[in-house]
Amino acid sequence: PREPARRQLARRFGVPEDRPLLLYPIRGIRRKNLGEALLWSALAGGAWHLGVTLPPLNPAERPSYDRWKALAAALGLPAAFEIGGEAGLAFQENLAAADRMLTTSVAEGFGLVFLESWLAGKSLVGRDLPEITADFRAAGLRLDDLRPRLNVPLQWIGAADWQDEFEQAYAATLTRFGRRPPPPAEIDRAVAGLVADGLVDFGSLPSRHQQRLVEQVAGSGERRGRLLSLNGWIEEALRPDRADGPMIDRNAAAVRRAYSEEACGRRLVQLYRHVAASPRSAERQPLDAERLLEEFLGLARFQPIRVES
Repeated sequence: PREPARRQLARRFGVPEDRPLLLYPIRGIRRKNLGEALLWSALAGGAWHLGVTLPPLNPAERPSYDRWKALAAALGLPAAFEIGGEAGLAFQENLAAADRMLTTSVAEGFGLVFLESWLAGKSLVGRDLPEITADFRAAGLRLDDLRPRLNVPLQWIGAADWQDEFEQAYAATLTRFGRRPPPPAEIDRAVAGLVADGLVDFGSLPSRHQQRLVEQVAGSGERRGRLLSLNGWIEEALRPDRADGPMIDRNAAAVRRAYSEEACGRRLVQLYRHVAASPRSAERQPLDAERLLEEFLGLARFQPIRVES
């Protein structure tokens, strides 16, 4: 039940019982993009309380996580960290306490949160990952409160400063993989393609620039309003009085229909039969590792926050 879970959150983490909870049920590693979660908190203007469930286990991830925790405290954002795990509430209790669920991750393998939220009776808001959610949408899910970009004005952080830091981070990443960076003119053209009408995706900013944006939005009603006007879907996603029941029921039914154990089992059997019935060949083409690496290291999918220490 929601009420006892909310009482526990209030007693143990200071989350007001009368404020809706925006739950980010993750372990706070870099690719989960915590800076963007804090931006959502700042954009909510105190109307929502953000809850992040778990800290990272990998020591390499801890400095980034601690910096975001410190920033939330310094700005007085309504955010609670580590509300899950041994010292917090059980996963099911946090789901019961939540009013909506948030995802700001820039990379996932399967993206269980895109399915689990609806089965928990909660709508999902935040960042879309079309390479993953395309399958879910084809299965009948409506993900109206997700977008693949969160647009911010590049002039707020300085275009030249952002481009220089982005390109340095990209070149350093290529070097670590034993690859030579492209010519500067080629990189300049590719980076320019990330900008549209003076706007850049928050997810492509280094953490230093993400922090500056969060500070500006938290400290300025004018900048908060400007960012909401540029991303009108966020204001709609944060409407606390919105009736989400029909959408939740429809999406939960689609998840049960397409991703139940029975449905997955049927697809697996079909794959086995297809492979077993296909002709065998003595010739095997090895996986082109270089081609695969190029896909992962493409500049269009590069986010500095994933490689920063």
